[in-house]
Amino acid sequence: MDAPDTPPRPRGSAAPMVIVVGAVALFGAFALALVLLWSSEGDRAGAAQASADDAALREVLDSMTIPEFSARAQDGREFSRDDLEGHWTVLSFGFTHCTLVCPIMHGQMFRLQEMLGRAGMDGGDVRILAISVDPENDTVERLGEYANRMQADPRLWTFARTEPDDLDRIMVQGLGLGTSRDPARQIDMGGGRTMDDIVHSSRVLVVAPDLRVVGMYRGTDPADIDRMVGDLRRWVEGEPGR
Repeated sequence: MDAPDTPPRPRGSAAPMVIVVGAVALFGAFALALVLLWSSEGDRAGAAQASADDAALREVLDSMTIPEFSARAQDGREFSRDDLEGHWTVLSFGFTHCTLVCPIMHGQMFRLQEMLGRAGMDGGDVRILAISVDPENDTVERLGEYANRMQADPRLWTFARTEPDDLDRIMVQGLGLGTSRDPARQIDMGGGRTMDDIVHSSRVLVVAPDLRVVGMYRGTDPADIDRMVGDLRRWVEGEPGR
């Protein structure tokens, strides 16, 4: 049987194909070069932004101070600025009737307590201090009950209350944090009682043994708490605070 006729190849058709393939390859190389350039510029911009953010954070931390204050811990003992000297302190603010941020933040502080134990930093090198922003309702007895509920190790984790003047001196004058009340959101305190919600910072600070504020972290973010533990490990081992 004769083979079927094969249509003749048009003369000159190979050359345009080569040109098209070459053009596609050239465009691909150009696009890749642009991606690499943009990526490099993005890395530089990201690094510059990170550097600017770090400088801004250092400026904020440098403006923070720990003033003299008088407080009372959950076990009734007196607590003051002097108790912060000589060790690293993880400092936070909250209140026991809080139903939003505080339970999350205190859950992270319990997790921090566990991590400090595993890292061997629970022997006095690092301590946790939670100061109440609601001295009216957070009595010493109430703080003691709350600390037990949070399984706070009293050697490591202190809950404390101050009088309003001392709280203002620490938060507003010393650290520039401040609080406000939200009457539009009522918190059920039990027994038919309610209170205005208290809006406050969820940032967690690290205070160095010489009372400098050297770190600030998101108290509700597990990744940021992990980062803080890494920083604390380096600082406890002797590296500069900042």
